Amino acid sequence: MKKLLILILLFLPIVVSAQIGRYPFYTAPVVLAPAVDNMISNGTFDTSADWDPHSCEISSGALQYHVGYCAMWQLSTDMVDSLDVSTDYNLSFDVVSVGIIIRVQSYPATIIISETTYTTGHYSIDFTTPGTLAGYGFSFSNWNSANVGSIDNVILVKR
Repeated sequence: MKKLLILILLFLPIVVSAQIGRYPFYTAPVVLAPAVDNMISNGTFDTSADWDPHSCEISSGALQYHVGYCAMWQLSTDMVDSLDVSTDYNLSFDVVSVGIIIRVQSYPATIIISETTYTTGHYSIDFTTPGTLAGYGFSFSNWNSANVGSIDNVILVKR
């Protein structure tokens, strides 16, 4: 029995080495990174669900801003996950019609993330929440009453 074991152990490296290179077209499977989870519920505005409109409306699959002040809030309870303190985030969205001045802020706190004029196009904003912010939601508002427009495809992710 001992001799058989020794013979097996002697020939095992030869058998294994003969198998290396046997499948030259084989490539190891690629492990994909997990999908990024959007913290915003219904960021495509398919319905008005999960958003709290204030003089804005959701129609044609986008958030519509009208002349005059309007805001659209998503409370932390409606979000997939609320904002955390001292955390890095990326917000992206599309302005799909007309230029619009948008204030992006946490809600209900008034920690302004961005306040600028956005013309038609895709935007991506990196920001870090302050150490005093926790459990807040998110809002978009048109704070310049002269502009109208619409946004769509809102994505908020932790970096």
